[in-house]
Amino acid sequence: MPKQYKKAYNLKRLKNKWYYTVKPNNAKQLYFPLQTSDKLQALDRAKQDIHPYHQFLLSGAITKDEVLSKCIWYKPRGKTAAAKPATLKYYLDKWLEIRKVDVRKSTYERNIDTIRAMLKILSPDMPIKEFNLSTIEQFKKARHGNVTLCTLNIDLRTIKCWCSWLVDNEIISLKPKFKIITPDSNPAHYIKHDDFKRLIELDSVPQIHRDLWKLYYTTGMRKSEAIDGTLNCNKLIVAGEDSKGKRHYNISLHPWQIQVVKQLHKLRDEYLERGYDIENFKGNITNVIRNAYKKLDIYKKGLTNIHSLRHSFGGRMYLVTGDIRKVKDMMRHRKESTTNQYLDYEVDDLMRDFPADAKHSVFKDNVNRVKQANADMLKELDIN
Repeated sequence: MPKQYKKAYNLKRLKNKWYYTVKPNNAKQLYFPLQTSDKLQALDRAKQDIHPYHQFLLSGAITKDEVLSKCIWYKPRGKTAAAKPATLKYYLDKWLEIRKVDVRKSTYERNIDTIRAMLKILSPDMPIKEFNLSTIEQFKKARHGNVTLCTLNIDLRTIKCWCSWLVDNEIISLKPKFKIITPDSNPAHYIKHDDFKRLIELDSVPQIHRDLWKLYYTTGMRKSEAIDGTLNCNKLIVAGEDSKGKRHYNISLHPWQIQVVKQLHKLRDEYLERGYDIENFKGNITNVIRNAYKKLDIYKKGLTNIHSLRHSFGGRMYLVTGDIRKVKDMMRHRKESTTNQYLDYEVDDLMRDFPADAKHSVFKDNVNRVKQANADMLKELDIN
């Protein structure tokens, strides 16, 4: 190892073992045994665990034993030394201590959610050496179906990060190899035409809610636009502070749609006069449609909600026009890339799921022209 490295990083080799050295003020030099391999990378990681406490060691604010207790790789020597509990919970907690200062608060809080789920499903006292691929599969099986696929994949990425840390600190020798789960196909976020007809025919749901669903299905409005917007003749005015893109715009309405918005605003004002919060009002609208989805057995956690009707509108309009730019304008998006997120479906699937719109689709004409062209070519070549 280069001498410059030893000097810069306070390393010293004694009796074929590496130590990190600190010379406190008016005290004996401290030697921290780096119980790692001789590889430069391993020594560097061990050094980095101690180095942040260097100035506190110099002043005597903390002791050598206090610092070593925070080092995951350190194992006390001697018969009377208390062995560290090499359990699943111990190493998860140690990792969280590091994550608390290394990552953003939101990431750290999400890591905590995953760790809590792991400790509920797996035994906290499990020896870390028994943590392997089969253990991860056990976690996946228990978690699958209780959370969305997105949440499960976040959990798996967190476990991958934790396993990398275990390997880096030589706690386990090999990192379990597992893949993030991918869906069999792109799941549809929209509500199909037949399901929408069943939805608005539910007698158990108040008429105002069913009319509101028709409004969202035919205009592509966001939930908040209909609630927070202001009626002006045949237009709904959405102020910049109430819009997602923070810009002002108008939405043209048909006579029946105007009546729906008026009823909605009346219901909203009565709700607020009773002392309730506007967010509770919006949440109630979401809960009503979620319960209706469940009653019709079309609810999918993380996929179907009131915003699904906006997805339906986007798919329907693309099916009719075949023009992403026109759909972008209809949905009041700033960028085409945003609109593309609503149109990531096969045209054949859209034609199947929205048969009423498929009758007017430009794609239908294109398909017929292709079929006719192929038939004419085969006839010309005299191929049966």
